[in-house]
Amino acid sequence: MQTAIKAKRIVDGTGAVPLENAVLLIDGNVIMDVGTEESVRIPEGTEVITLPDDETLLPGLIDGHNHPSLCWYLKNFLTLVNDPHEHLFLRAIRNFHINLRSGVTSIRCLAEKGFVDLLYRRAVEQGLVIGPRIKTCTRGFRFERGHGFLGTPVQSIEQLRRGFAENVKAGADFLKFFVTGTVLVDREMPSFMTQDEIRAAADAAHDLGKEVTVHAVGGQGLHDCLSAGVDCIEHGYFVDDEAIARMKDAGCWLVITSGIFFDDEAIDNLHSRELREALREQRPLVRETLTKAINADLKVAVGTDGLVGRIADEICFLVAAGMTSFEAIRVATLQGARLLGIDDEAGSLERGKRADVISVVGNPLEDVSVLENVHLVMKNGQRLDLILDQMSTLDERAMK
Repeated sequence: MQTAIKAKRIVDGTGAVPLENAVLLIDGNVIMDVGTEESVRIPEGTEVITLPDDETLLPGLIDGHNHPSLCWYLKNFLTLVNDPHEHLFLRAIRNFHINLRSGVTSIRCLAEKGFVDLLYRRAVEQGLVIGPRIKTCTRGFRFERGHGFLGTPVQSIEQLRRGFAENVKAGADFLKFFVTGTVLVDREMPSFMTQDEIRAAADAAHDLGKEVTVHAVGGQGLHDCLSAGVDCIEHGYFVDDEAIARMKDAGCWLVITSGIFFDDEAIDNLHSRELREALREQRPLVRETLTKAINADLKVAVGTDGLVGRIADEICFLVAAGMTSFEAIRVATLQGARLLGIDDEAGSLERGKRADVISVVGNPLEDVSVLENVHLVMKNGQRLDLILDQMSTLDERAMK
């Protein structure tokens, strides 16, 4: 079945000049054409969706750092990761709907307990639940002395190697381990692995033919990760000038996840007063360091971490730090697809790519915050916003 979507404008994610009075032509789950109303021929019998005035079509957004079962809106949400896997799965289903409603059609999962993330992925692929496209590392590993509620503890590099091999056999798309903490302690960033351990872990992942990413926020631990040749740094809140230069030279990715330092609602739901205070106190330094990184022309993507539904806030942070709206949208679309390794099928509105499409009310190039107001949501050519709205209505009726 063919569908044509008419909109005031299209921002295609590539960085090209937006198209005014535009049409996106879809055949099944594939984009067949994109252009102006004058340039795109709509075949007879095509379903035509005419969006309200001043809506903008964009590619589906890509959340480059997502934990499907984390619920920032619940009290003590980090400690809830120790709940039974069945509970995590049910929370993930709710969060999938929140992701989609925020315009996110693809996510990169950065560690869940056990292999529950593989159940998420399979359920979505088989159509058992409605959710975004998923790429996942399965379990992320940390040394027992180390950081990370979601990290699977190991006692040695040999255990970590075995864990990586099990992940790959189970279906991991990439691999992850945790190196540093998240907040400064006495003005220093603790690292929980030695340089030799970090190098051995990175080598183990690469020996298995997988890219490897690390939870590395700053300090010597982050530098040791760069020396080990990791492919991606998650967070980088306290990345210094030397590390930025090294990342740029190496072509290493940085995934920006600013939310946990700047979202008071999420901070208030953390379990620890000390952690809440540290996050608020260290905001100015995080803003300063991430602004340097954002303006250094690194390979950057964005993610919400545990703040499901807040992808628009991350994009607004990029703009506040110095990016243009054009650049920030590209980071959350085509750049994100490149990070996930799916840029041949997603991340931009181009012929031959999957029909992952959203619309927002307004012009995000003039005011990027309109990304908070998502209307149409389509994944693989299927209109999901209508289904989610209907499900929400049924839920409301059931609660009465």
